[in-house]
Amino acid sequence: MPDDRAPAEHVTAVLDALPLDDRELTSDDAERGRQGREALLADPAAAVPLLLDRLADASFAVKDTVYDLVIAMDGPARPILERERGQRGPVTDVWIAGMLAHLGDERAFDRLRPLLDASDDYARHLAALALALAQLEGSTDAAPDAAVRGALVAALDDARPLEGTPFTVAGSALAALVLLTGEPLLEPPRAIQIYNHEHFLYPPPMHPFLLAADYLTQAPPDEQAAIRARVRSWWETAR
Repeated sequence: MPDDRAPAEHVTAVLDALPLDDRELTSDDAERGRQGREALLADPAAAVPLLLDRLADASFAVKDTVYDLVIAMDGPARPILERERGQRGPVTDVWIAGMLAHLGDERAFDRLRPLLDASDDYARHLAALALALAQLEGSTDAAPDAAVRGALVAALDDARPLEGTPFTVAGSALAALVLLTGEPLLEPPRAIQIYNHEHFLYPPPMHPFLLAADYLTQAPPDEQAAIRARVRSWWETAR
């Protein structure tokens, strides 16, 4: 029997079927979510803009579901994402870059470089983390230049959570600097764990930014200060 619900209702059904902590799901919820997903996958032109709207949601589970679903639409989603890029703000553009990269756009991350000059510091930091991950993954030909490294150094003061995750901007920026530079920025040295790169707390498809174990904001205040001072001392001589 055809499902004649509007695409917006399908989006709601999919997201309402997420197993969030404060939600008790029924088998009917799960079935509506399954049907909604199938309907959205069958109509990328209507679905993609509606799904991108939900990237503004505070919940990472919602963002993650949107990301996975758009990527699952494969080739038909790509021209829609290309039209939407630059229309929804810099943070959404970072997510769109990740989607486009998964869909075969080899320059998707390189197009984020102008965001390193964005007026919003969170957008700058998120773009730097995206470019750092792209470099680690070989998804960009460009080396991590002074602008990327400078944005990562500045991000060490940004203790905000990364897109609704339990990871912080500062902790992931520190990890990115250690991995990209090979410098002994942590004393004593510690293993860097990227939970959407090598240690998959979050399964693929990989998100467009690093989610790293936080050796900065979880450290005592005196150790935090020492780490930031060590990084800035290195940066003064390296740039």
